[in-house]
Amino acid sequence: MANTAQHLLTCVCVHNHEWTANGSASYARSALRWGITHSDNATFFVHNNHLVRRGIFSEFANEQGVWDVGKHAATYFSDQGGAMYQKTMTNRNGFITSKMALPTGMKYSRAFADVQAQDVQNGSQYVVPVTIGSPGVTLNLDFDTGSSDLWVWSSQSRGSKANRKIYSPSHSRTAQHAQGLTWNIKYADGSGAQGDVYYDAVTVQGVKVSNQAVEAATNLSGAFLADSQSDGLFGLAFSKINTVAPTKQKTPFQNMLDQKLLDRPIFTVKLDKGDSGGFYTFGHVNSSVLPPGVDIWTTYVDPRNGWWEFESRAIMIGKHEFPRPPGNTAIADTGTTLILLDDEIVHSIYSAVRGAVLNHAAGGWIVPSNATCPDIYFACGDRYFGIPGDDLKFSSSSAKGYMFGAIQSRGSNKQDIFGDVFLKRVYALFDARGGTPRIGFGQRDFYRA
Repeated sequence: MANTAQHLLTCVCVHNHEWTANGSASYARSALRWGITHSDNATFFVHNNHLVRRGIFSEFANEQGVWDVGKHAATYFSDQGGAMYQKTMTNRNGFITSKMALPTGMKYSRAFADVQAQDVQNGSQYVVPVTIGSPGVTLNLDFDTGSSDLWVWSSQSRGSKANRKIYSPSHSRTAQHAQGLTWNIKYADGSGAQGDVYYDAVTVQGVKVSNQAVEAATNLSGAFLADSQSDGLFGLAFSKINTVAPTKQKTPFQNMLDQKLLDRPIFTVKLDKGDSGGFYTFGHVNSSVLPPGVDIWTTYVDPRNGWWEFESRAIMIGKHEFPRPPGNTAIADTGTTLILLDDEIVHSIYSAVRGAVLNHAAGGWIVPSNATCPDIYFACGDRYFGIPGDDLKFSSSSAKGYMFGAIQSRGSNKQDIFGDVFLKRVYALFDARGGTPRIGFGQRDFYRA
């Protein structure tokens, strides 16, 4: 295809019908993905390459200084001089694994259960078909605004590839091995994916991107190996956080712009609830998404960290406005399911729901199934965009009569994460205009399921 502007590139998402909402497991995945650190409200958090959780057994030792952890692997924390919170927040070496000898003379104040792989939700709710190579193989990829790699399962991947589509560079006449380039994505618990890089043709809805860096997986572990619903990832954040070394590579979206394949330097995201998966558009806005008279309002993006990150100065819980910490920012992330906020505002949200409680055994904040929840509005630049109160009830909970909350703690991390729970209620515009990227939202039908 010649390098002429394309005006109507729309990628329809495929809804994974095997995916079921699991609040606790989604929260665990978020903790891995974003490296959530310890705070009072965080049930799941990461320290010293361990994903740990509260609520499985008592955090505190008995009178003899012993923990009854049962058969669970555990991580112990040394609280000498009462500096536990300081140590965890500054990532100092405060934890050791139970598989190591406990040093004599060391006092341990708390212990947390290590999270097992099966307790992390690794499936993708939405995937998008993308064709790679010539002749091409069509893979179902997870479109992800929170990362910048295009990586795929390949013929070089170790382990079982049964019932999975794979990319075979040797079968593509346009594939060229990028000598000396490798890639390596790691989560905070050490699980990850890595491999070699090939330049090849990538086709999205008939639009061919030439010489795109395709990261062919050779090794996958942990969360990456467990995701059986997608064949890889299609990163849509800024190329700054691409993991290819020693030379970072451009994302497919950036190459679309450089190769002048798009009429405008934008893409949009419409995620749906229910059976419909929604869609992504590239180069144009679908004017039929928003109700008549509703516009998309934009705000500036700070791309220095590589994410679609923007200012979020306040929140409204029902009709009450609450300021956020000075300089507070949020990241729009299609790769995260829940909404993650700081402890103080999370506590304020659930204080407005009668019967809501922080239950670490259930995985986080939970609300009574019959509770009336307030609508929640989030400041995105100078405008508010919200979710209806019923959306706060994300999924069933292990606590009888309760639902798992869709908003949970971001731990001691600095940014909010606006995941799919938020994005399903807006039409999102990602504008990569040179030097001044922007992000925008339009409020969709608030009460449509």
